This record gives sequence, C-alpha cells and structure tokens, in this order.
Amino acid sequence: MYVADGKRQYTLCHYPMMSWPHIMRCYMVFGHIHGNTDADYWPLIQANERMLNAGVDVNHFEPVTFEEMEANNLLYKGQSKSGLEVQP
Repeated sequence: MYVADGKRQYTLCHYPMMSWPHIMRCYMVFGHIHGNTDADYWPLIQANERMLNAGVDVNHFEPVTFEEMEANNLLYKGQSKSGLEVQP
C-alpha cells in the first residue's frame, strides 16, 4: 500500500521490500521480521534510513508516532542521528 500524510510518503508492506516505488523519497514501513537481525538481508535494512520496522519488538510493544518509530529504528539499527554507531 502506498500512502502519504502531507509531509512524507510511505510504502507499507507486511514484509520488508528491498526495492519499492519512489524509493528515493518514500519510506518502506514493514513488520514481519520482529527484531531479527540474523537474516542475510539485515545489512541492507540496516544501511537504509528509509526502511523502518513498525514491529512491536522494535517499538516497545506500544503504538508510536512516526518520529518515535524513526528514533526507535535508529537504535535498532545501532545508529544515531549524527551517524555515529550506538549500541541498541
């Protein structure tokens, strides 16, 4: 599903997609993998700041705003807004 909220564009899918329409300006919001970082495709997800895991495992088992989901994903990916690596 493709949606927009007036500020951002999103492709929503149960599974993470490695390519999606409007990839340069659109977020890929997915679930399915929970907090798993062992899959072969994890480095691709980790390196792409527009791929956001909406799963409860990453988002403290509670509803979150986009900004909270984005911050939770930075921690999940071991990154910070400054680009420095952090421990999740």
